[in-house]
Amino acid sequence: MTSSGAASLPLTEASPLGPITSLDESTWRRWTLALALMTCLVGAVYAFVTPAGLSYDEPSHWATVQYYADHARMPVLGDKGVTYEAQMGPVAYVADAGIVRIADAFDLSAETGFHLVRLFGVLQLAALVLVIGALMARVISTSPAALAALAIVALNPMLLTMSASVQNDSLALLLGVLVLLLAFAMLGERTRPWAALLIGGLAGVGVLTKLTDWVVVVVVAGWLAWVHRRHALAPVAAYLIGALAVSGWWFMRNATLYGDLTAASAVERTGVSFDRYHLARPGDLGHIVQQLVTYLWLPTEYLRNLISAPTELKAALFIITVTVVALGGARVGRTSCSRLLLVGGTAILSLVAWLVTYLAYQAVAPRVAYLALPFWVCLLALAASRLPRRTVVAAVIVLVATLNAWCIVEIGNVNAPAFFTW
Repeated sequence: MTSSGAASLPLTEASPLGPITSLDESTWRRWTLALALMTCLVGAVYAFVTPAGLSYDEPSHWATVQYYADHARMPVLGDKGVTYEAQMGPVAYVADAGIVRIADAFDLSAETGFHLVRLFGVLQLAALVLVIGALMARVISTSPAALAALAIVALNPMLLTMSASVQNDSLALLLGVLVLLLAFAMLGERTRPWAALLIGGLAGVGVLTKLTDWVVVVVVAGWLAWVHRRHALAPVAAYLIGALAVSGWWFMRNATLYGDLTAASAVERTGVSFDRYHLARPGDLGHIVQQLVTYLWLPTEYLRNLISAPTELKAALFIITVTVVALGGARVGRTSCSRLLLVGGTAILSLVAWLVTYLAYQAVAPRVAYLALPFWVCLLALAASRLPRRTVVAAVIVLVATLNAWCIVEIGNVNAPAFFTW
């Protein structure tokens, strides 16, 4: 059943990039695959160059992985050997613990198991590149500008460093963006309650990976309601039922154990606490902007600020970011293309949720808003479409090569404290 609403328009709807030359489908797929392979290669370098435990929260994530591997059950906050990241859902840790147990079965060292888990995170980022590529082909276009924008994600030093560490962000991000892609591809033009149920179940898996994926649960439900209007009840209900059926037990467990659906209040049982960010001076707003720009490009804060970017580099990245937002945002504002609603709504809610959490509850890093990345790719593509193709290609190659070379050299020169003893 096809309903009213611009989102149900056929895939031949005009691209928001305007009348530009697009790559054919097979060429686009080959290039996105090539970018994903480059992600694997460069990500592997980060996985072995970055000292173990240097990445922010990695010691706690690794301790949680080891707990799952050793005990084959979920940890309880406050128990001996349980660290603060144990408040997170189990999916990423169960998968990583499986890798550790396989490594143990082959009598591999703990250090080898650790690096295998890191490499698994790199594969998740490579898969994310493929998913965002497929999403961009439907939402924006298969233009060279869109491909250049995708390359900035595929070879982004911050994303590479994060994914090449022990964490749950990359898997949660992959699952969240996959939900957006499947919703757009399978539910944009027809209601299909059975598909909505399955996609909702996948969203539930994302929530069980990291709670930040609640954003896609809300946004996709709202998008379905907007697209299908009076026919939306069945797909929205099926989608929410699927998400709740998969993830609801985890919230009930938290409420039973901690009296808190998210388990956040029980983190103090592990001996740590996290305060909110206090806005005391006008310069504090500048710090928030600096964090946002940093987490779009560089892993300086993610690596405990043991590497520091030169002022000139930070200024250049700030100018690039502002320019992309201004040029891309201006083109978004002049297009009526409804394809951006799903990724745009996800970006807005992700950023608002991060900012509210940051200022009112806990000063978490902007990476919890990474579900905004597909929209960031859209802005990059829209901004790049204003420039000659050769200029865009050359600029992106120079940019990602320079940033990665600088990061790898700086990380390699870090004298990090010994976080682990193997």
